[in-house]
Amino acid sequence: GATSRSMSPDPRAAGSQRPGSEVSAGTWAWRHTLRNFNAFTFDGPGSTIDLHWRLDPTLDALPTFAEAWGRREIVDLGAGVLVPTLGRRDVLAHTCLHAAKDSWRWMRSLVDVHRLAGRSDTWERDLAADPLRKLEVQTLAVTRFVVGLPPTVPAAVVARLDQVPSSVLARALAAQERPVYATFPFPGVESMRLMRYMVAASSTPRDLAHSAVSTALPVKAVVGIEARSAWTGVPLTLWYRLRRVRRRSVAWARREPG
Repeated sequence: GATSRSMSPDPRAAGSQRPGSEVSAGTWAWRHTLRNFNAFTFDGPGSTIDLHWRLDPTLDALPTFAEAWGRREIVDLGAGVLVPTLGRRDVLAHTCLHAAKDSWRWMRSLVDVHRLAGRSDTWERDLAADPLRKLEVQTLAVTRFVVGLPPTVPAAVVARLDQVPSSVLARALAAQERPVYATFPFPGVESMRLMRYMVAASSTPRDLAHSAVSTALPVKAVVGIEARSAWTGVPLTLWYRLRRVRRRSVAWARREPG
C-alpha cells in the first residue's frame, strides 16, 4: 500500500528502508531526497510500504496535499471504519500519471484505469472547465488499446483519445515486452526515462529545473553520503556518480551482466 503524507516521513514507523535506497536522517542526502523525490520504500517483517509525501515525483503535475485533502472522499470500510482517500478526479489523475511514469508497462495499472473509467462518478466533472491532463489522455488511450474501455467514458474524452499518436501506443507495447531487468543495462537509462516522464507531466519552470536536479543527483547516487551540508554532499555525490557511470559504461561495453 501507499500512504500520502504532508510531512517528512519517520523511518522508524514502517520498518527498514529498502537496501540500496537508505539515507540517514539529518544529512544533506536526506534533505535532498525529501526535496527532489516523493517516496521511500520500507520493508517490514510482514509487508512492504511505499511511504509518500507527495503524489508524484514532479512538483506541479498533480495537486498538493492541501488541494487533494480539500477534495477528499470518505470510504466506509464497514464496522464504523471511515477512511479518507483521494476524490475521483484526483485518483484518476494519480493512477494515469503513475501508469505513465512506469511507461505503461504494468497491466495492473491499466486495469486500475479501466475500473476507474467504468465508474459513472469518475466523470461527474465539467471537462470543459477541468480538462484531462495530456498524460491522462495518453494513459486512457493506452488502456483502450491494450484492455479496452467501458462505454461509460464520455464521447468528448473518446474524441481526445482518437488524437493520441500511434507512436505512444507502440512505446507502451515496447515497454510491456521489455524485461524487468535488462541483461546488459545501459548506464543512466532509468534516470533518463524518469526525466522524460517529469518533463512530459509538468513543464512549469520550477519543474524543469527540478527534473534536471533529480536526474543529475538521483536518490541512488546519494546513498551512503553522510555529509551534513550541500557544500560537501554535492561534490561527493557528483564524484561518486561519475565513477559509477564510468564503471557501468565499461561493463555495458563489455556486455557484462548486471
